[in-house]
Amino acid sequence: PFVARFVRGRPAPRPPAMNRGAWARTQVVRQVLQSFLARAHGGAVGDGEGESQVIVLGAGFDTSFFNLRLPQGCRWLEVDMEEVARRKAAVLQRSPDMLAMLGGPGGEGGAEIDLERGTVRGAAYGLAVADLRDLAGLEGALQTLGVRREPPTLVLLECVLAYLPPEAGRGLCRWAAASFPAGAIVIYEMTGMDAFGRQLLSNLRARGCALPGFEGCPDLPAQRERLAVSGFESVTAWDMDRVYRHFLDPEERRRVERLEFLDDPEELQLIMQHYCFVVGERRAAGGSSGEGLLGGVGATAAG
Repeated sequence: PFVARFVRGRPAPRPPAMNRGAWARTQVVRQVLQSFLARAHGGAVGDGEGESQVIVLGAGFDTSFFNLRLPQGCRWLEVDMEEVARRKAAVLQRSPDMLAMLGGPGGEGGAEIDLERGTVRGAAYGLAVADLRDLAGLEGALQTLGVRREPPTLVLLECVLAYLPPEAGRGLCRWAAASFPAGAIVIYEMTGMDAFGRQLLSNLRARGCALPGFEGCPDLPAQRERLAVSGFESVTAWDMDRVYRHFLDPEERRRVERLEFLDDPEELQLIMQHYCFVVGERRAAGGSSGEGLLGGVGATAAG
């Protein structure tokens, strides 16, 4: 219900395959977030006690914080470039219902909003500005929001690393592993540098959109290696076709499939095979034993 506040003009119709892919991406992120929060707080989301932290890098106009039922003791921190953060802060300032959520369950705590700097500081939610290629600047931005090292922390990067130079992407992964002993990282982005992947890359280049990180980490083995060498002991990397068929709730998937007729299911399968969902976990977060965040089938980094 909140996303429309960030959309200019009337929403344009999208092809059924694009809608289904967007739904799958949203669902897998939500399911993994809920699993992480339940594990951190010792029960279903909203129950139990404990602390947790979610850090969304390159957050854009994501509205997950406002849609999820977050437990008491969870802090949600977002970082993006200044122009994006200022626009998001402005929307929050003129939305009383969203403002009421920034202090956490019950709306307690309030929030400080600085439109010039694009920062929001609430008891449960924070927004700050940083260039993700500058780790010192990222650290400084998070410190202004009161980031902590001890609580279980999930770092989320949706369609972010593919746009960064490869070394900057590797630096972010190393930073995430080193900064949060009870940490996990979740990555969603393009994968598969075959004929289809090269055509995808060419089409985006023609529109002036380079993907240096995609070229620097072109397939699932490279995704696994990037997190393993960064310090994550448990790494799972699936393409989105596998996520769609084996991780998402089957009943909900069937409901969505009835909403729109899909003329060419093989096209959707091909597209989804060229996006991936990758999870890395530290041992302190429980990622190397028991059930991993992605379906309980996590592979060890060494394997």
